Amino acid sequence: MTAATLHLAVAALQSATLAGVVRDSVDLHPVGSARITVTATGDGATEVTGSSDRYGAFVVPGVPAGTGVRVRVVAHGYEEWARTYTAPPRAPLRVLLAPAPAGLEGLEVVASGGLGGPIAGARDAYVVDSLVIRSVPVVGEPDVLRATAVSPSASAASDFASVPLVRGGTSGQTPVLLDGARLFNAFRLGGFLSAINADVVDRAALLPGAGGDGFAVGSLSGAFDIATRDGSRDRVRTFGALGLASGRVAVEGPLGDRSSYLVSGRHTWIGALTRTLAALGIAETRIPYSFRDLHGKVVTDLGGVRRLSVSGYLGSEWLEELLESGDNDYHSCPDLPQGEEWSVRGKYGSDNAALSVHYRDRLGGGAIIDASSGVGRFAGRIDSIVGVSCDVTDSPTSRALMTEARTDLRVVWPVGRSTVTVGALATLFDGDHMFSESEFDDVFEPFDLRRGHARLALHSSAEVPLGRGLSARTGLRADRFVGLETTLAPFAELSYEASWWRARVGAARSHQALASMRNEESLVASYVAYDLLVPVAEGPVPRNTEYTLGWEGRSGRLRVRIDAYRRTLDNLRLPPIGNVPLEGFVLGDPALWEKASGAARGVEVSWSWVRERGLSVLGSYRWARVERTVGELTYTPRFHRDHELEAALSWRTGSSSWSAKWSLRSGQPFTEWVEAWGRIIGGEYNAGRMPRYARLDLGWRRESETSWFGGGHLVPYISVANLLNRTNIVAARPEHHEERGLVQEYRRQLPVIPFFGVEFRR
Repeated sequence: MTAATLHLAVAALQSATLAGVVRDSVDLHPVGSARITVTATGDGATEVTGSSDRYGAFVVPGVPAGTGVRVRVVAHGYEEWARTYTAPPRAPLRVLLAPAPAGLEGLEVVASGGLGGPIAGARDAYVVDSLVIRSVPVVGEPDVLRATAVSPSASAASDFASVPLVRGGTSGQTPVLLDGARLFNAFRLGGFLSAINADVVDRAALLPGAGGDGFAVGSLSGAFDIATRDGSRDRVRTFGALGLASGRVAVEGPLGDRSSYLVSGRHTWIGALTRTLAALGIAETRIPYSFRDLHGKVVTDLGGVRRLSVSGYLGSEWLEELLESGDNDYHSCPDLPQGEEWSVRGKYGSDNAALSVHYRDRLGGGAIIDASSGVGRFAGRIDSIVGVSCDVTDSPTSRALMTEARTDLRVVWPVGRSTVTVGALATLFDGDHMFSESEFDDVFEPFDLRRGHARLALHSSAEVPLGRGLSARTGLRADRFVGLETTLAPFAELSYEASWWRARVGAARSHQALASMRNEESLVASYVAYDLLVPVAEGPVPRNTEYTLGWEGRSGRLRVRIDAYRRTLDNLRLPPIGNVPLEGFVLGDPALWEKASGAARGVEVSWSWVRERGLSVLGSYRWARVERTVGELTYTPRFHRDHELEAALSWRTGSSSWSAKWSLRSGQPFTEWVEAWGRIIGGEYNAGRMPRYARLDLGWRRESETSWFGGGHLVPYISVANLLNRTNIVAARPEHHEERGLVQEYRRQLPVIPFFGVEFRR
């Protein structure tokens, strides 16, 4: 037996492990981010701490054995729970926290609930819950992914995209996980709205890097990890909303003594609304668009930390657009009588689906095993429909199909005062995409490809306290990309924690075989967020290497986090920059593109001041540089901004609440043009900067009781996006005017837009 093994064995004999689950005492929802403190009653000095995870479960190793202990559990928005035991309990504890009265009164403040602020519950993640989501002024409807844009790590490419980009990465490098299953193109209306109903979200975590909580994901640019709520186990509840262009409803309740369910659905009537406005002369044309989605979740409590859950999502959307029409003449359509009307319409439709199963159990004395399996699927289709036969009989059809199945097994167990995690992940991806020449051939490059790949991964990590406030996290991940290569990805972090602040320094590496078919330099990419993925045709696979330095401090309600990072991206597949990049294809085949590289570095500052009533503030500032190198050309991508300042404020008084969000950002890059010899000639690519971006959103809501429909609460809300009607710019193109000569033509982002609706719950 080695000295290290003997030391661990002696430590294990002298200590015990405390496990249990923390729940809300009213509806029995799991309470995450609760802090558990265990103190030995014999000397009153020996103290160990832990925290509950998203399922409310906790495991606290290193509890003194052979003596009495006092257990304290504290969570934001709840009263303290405390018990004293003559010896550490061997059976799992069931901790029921009573909501604090002040927390019930301050329902609408920013960052209320069980988190205490987005940066309070994790070292490197940015976590928001459903109350934070609703505290940001509504743009369309409460949006889980738009709310994460308050984080300095996230940056929206334009006002039309609800899914932000992370630390200079692109959408294909940052997966959206819904209860463990991948949700492709997790948005609606071209990217304007999230595909996920905010009413069912428990919390959404933005994992900005490859280390820490993002280590097990194995992507290039972090992930959005979205967890939905468990259904209530005390009684049936109904909630939902009716808005200007959409509605949603959800029902939750118990299934017997140990299980619960949650079902929600959304539907839009944008087509009917715009048709009515056009008939009244308020709008010029109708928009024949609609979407709907359905989500369901069933959870069974098997006792202690043991649980089984099944979560499923299904959504669809469709749009029909008139591409071309006219009265026939013998030159355009000789088969039709002269004067006969003809038309060509484009019809787009897509379906999203995600299904996941999760099982948790105890393994041995203190270990917890998590086993999950999930599948995500996206299917899109574009048809050109000829209204009357005119020279063609078969309309061209385009398709897009992505499927990813993943199985994840993870074991976490305490060793002394350390925590070890070992996991295995198997992923199968299949992509089948085809686009033929049609009315859209100026937007999509013709392609017909089908590629799949299998990925097998083993990863192990450990968190080890070193004493005197120092601790270390380290790990190693091995990935087998079948048919391509095998990679190793290490992770290491050293941290120090004092009474009111902590600091950390870390490094990590990650790989992925999936490449995006999306060209971010195209003008269309600023308006349409859809992305298609395929595995790279040959190795080496894309690689990310990053270094981080962080500091976090707290004083009362104030929390501040500062992060600095530097990352390099290798083996990317990017399209070459053509003569007119803005007019390039938005989708193409990465196998025909060039191997490229990228780099990003920046400093991020985020802060939060959270109160139960009155004023609460969230804010962030980010400075960053992002580069891409294709061939001999190094440039700044169109989506990047060097500076971004975000501030979200909420004021709760009585039954009313006001919210505001202010965004101030530097301009995005564009290519400056000059006129010479009667021609427009481009200068250095993306060397210019568009005017700075500024936008103020304002929201108001008021809660009141009602006796309608058996009683409940009604919450009317009003919000205005871009209240000052600021002319923000998404792109600049050169235009030649006879009188003014060469001028820049600017494409505008969102104008001032009001939204209103009413929420209900009973």
